[in-house]
Amino acid sequence: MPKKVPLKRPASRTSRSPQTSGKTRESADDIVTLRTDGGDSVRISMGAPLQYAALRWSYVARQRQRWSRNADARGKLAQQIRAELETLGVDQSGFQALERADLIEVSVPFFVEERGWEGRVMPWEYVISTATGAARSGTLTVVRHLDRVANNATKQRSEARTLLMAELAPGGLRDRFSFAAERRQIESTAGLAFELLTDPSRDELTQAIDQFAPDVIHLAGVDNHQAAEMLGLETESQAADKRGESILDGIPLGRRGAERFELLDAHSAARLLAAAETKPRLVTCNIYHSGARLGALLVAEGAEAAIGFQDSFDDASAELFFANFYRTWRESKHNILLAFQVAWQNLSGQGHLHRGTGVVLWSATSLLDAQPVKALSRKIEDEQHRLREQAKTVVRRETITRENVHEWLQVKIVPAEDINYSLLHNDRDLFKSFEISKLQDGMIRGLSVEVVLCVGGDSFPYRTSVDLVQPVTTLASRVRVPLTSALIRAVSERMYTSLYVEIRLGDLEIYRETHRVALLPVDEWRFDRRDYIWLPSFVLPRDPAVARVIDSAQRYLAALADDSGAGFDGYQSFDEATGDATGVDRQVQAIWWAILQDTPLAYINPPPSYSESAQRLRTPGRVMAERRGTCIDLTLLLVACLEYVEIYPVLFLFTGHACPGYWRSEQAHAAFQELRNIAQRVPIANDPRRKRGVEPALRRGPDTPYVTLRDALAEIRQEIRVGTLVPIESVALTSRDSLAEAIELGRDNFARASEFDAMIDLLSARESGITPLPIVEDRP
Repeated sequence: MPKKVPLKRPASRTSRSPQTSGKTRESADDIVTLRTDGGDSVRISMGAPLQYAALRWSYVARQRQRWSRNADARGKLAQQIRAELETLGVDQSGFQALERADLIEVSVPFFVEERGWEGRVMPWEYVISTATGAARSGTLTVVRHLDRVANNATKQRSEARTLLMAELAPGGLRDRFSFAAERRQIESTAGLAFELLTDPSRDELTQAIDQFAPDVIHLAGVDNHQAAEMLGLETESQAADKRGESILDGIPLGRRGAERFELLDAHSAARLLAAAETKPRLVTCNIYHSGARLGALLVAEGAEAAIGFQDSFDDASAELFFANFYRTWRESKHNILLAFQVAWQNLSGQGHLHRGTGVVLWSATSLLDAQPVKALSRKIEDEQHRLREQAKTVVRRETITRENVHEWLQVKIVPAEDINYSLLHNDRDLFKSFEISKLQDGMIRGLSVEVVLCVGGDSFPYRTSVDLVQPVTTLASRVRVPLTSALIRAVSERMYTSLYVEIRLGDLEIYRETHRVALLPVDEWRFDRRDYIWLPSFVLPRDPAVARVIDSAQRYLAALADDSGAGFDGYQSFDEATGDATGVDRQVQAIWWAILQDTPLAYINPPPSYSESAQRLRTPGRVMAERRGTCIDLTLLLVACLEYVEIYPVLFLFTGHACPGYWRSEQAHAAFQELRNIAQRVPIANDPRRKRGVEPALRRGPDTPYVTLRDALAEIRQEIRVGTLVPIESVALTSRDSLAEAIELGRDNFARASEFDAMIDLLSARESGITPLPIVEDRP
């Protein structure tokens, strides 16, 4: 199973900046200007207050899994953002101007990277849309203009003719990704001479840019953070932690299968990509964390425009965005603002996937000045109308043949390598990716899809019919199979089975493949970052052994409270007026002593498992019957007991270790999940090269509000420090330590940041539909 340092909050804030409708070269210095399509401008001074706001709201945006589906929390954050903007100088008339706008351009001056970074790092797309969302009915588009104050002398291209696509999946990552669909989509929609570069080294990328001199560069694959995490570069990450550093934003370069590759920082990457004498017109980055630094620095180095993502982004949505962008960009004679707005508006129906993040467009020249706004609005409406009409035009079935099907359709299917009951039980995806790309205009109707999971002599089919309207259609979240097989629940050892996929258009076969997948035992849990999110399903409060522990704990609770009528009443014992949680702590203490005294436990290694990074988990009944367990077994036992008495537990995961914890009040739990105390809790790192100051959370999203990763460790430590969150070392049960000693040992687990991996909040997991598995064992 699988650890950032602070920048101090400014002691004072600058005075409010005046509102103005214009801008001069002198006033541009250290001023961020928010310009609207209505002709209004709002000016915000850079400096310590904006630095703090930029880093704080970047942090909040990255923690969106905790609040994105909670309307109450979103509303409270919106109020906080408006209050923050007021302190930065936005008055009532400024808010009204922003609320009226359909398009806002954020103009940020650039001198050197270390100066004014706060204006580039601020998640403007999230901040502005959230602050004005309550008064807005339509879709807002936010773009950014990098005002290259110190350097405007770059040779520009008259038109775009060539495109270089660089696929970045070095080392062992190539086997985990399929770029074929994206490659075909970009090549077919951009309409430019196409050149492909696969997993280049720095020298190979330099040579390609020098020789090919591309007008457009498209990056696809992973960024430095994702590469480091997926390839398990723990030693590098841990060494950086010890130095008080973190891996820098940027791109990984290196050949496929190479043991070593280079994590190129964003500024070095920007210089390399914009190294040609004639600068690229456009660089698009379909990689995480490419908007705040890489995109801005590409424009600073001479590119006319760059597109990237604020942080992580839904992969299928990203491919859909770029497909719509390049198609509209080509058909509009390379009108980048029109193409960007059309592509962004086509994602509006997937809003829950994009709350807190965004697509970032940087330009060297003001796009609001490039054309009349009214004319642009008409063009957008015309383009959207054209796309709607185009979607209504049904492609005749006989148009697509066996000979030309590859010119019309591209399929990208990547199944999960391992399937176990917890994944199916929690209604999660069988496929990492299941995408069908439509490479030409028109609607393709009646595509039939069949998926069959074979288990023993049983087969579990999923069948559907799909109409292809958008350039990219994703089905991963739709494919589900039933859970009726007794064999799936009874699998005791890893076994291989098949997952059959067939896609047809009438009699024409589009795709047919039988994928080999592993079926894992029902009690096996993988502790990698893909599967540890299912750990709450192994918390079994209805196991009869849990009820027996609570029955036994009753007399200990009565003794601790000196009250024969004392009962397990959860947070009813919390005194909200005084904040006294003694009654809650006593319940936890009673459970601890009941286990310690009535069923003494010993430590044991995990049962045999023949899967990498996997462990067989014991139920509470088995732990109590056998009187032994691992750290995770003991953690699951304690967490199940806490859930049983309605005290909100958490599971802390570290490198090779786990321990439980609990919230001492409902209010503390809700405040953490909704980031109510963010101003007091979050530390900020003041290194202009590391605007985020922490590692990204790559394996969570809107559907995992219960998983908090290493980037929130400082916030978790603060909750422990102020006493609202209590960690317990579960292995202390086997050494017969008191609860106070176990809590002290639990705190010690947080001493090394590099060893902390995640905190899983059980109540939030249950609210997200992660329920206990049906593996209760009734043991005496």
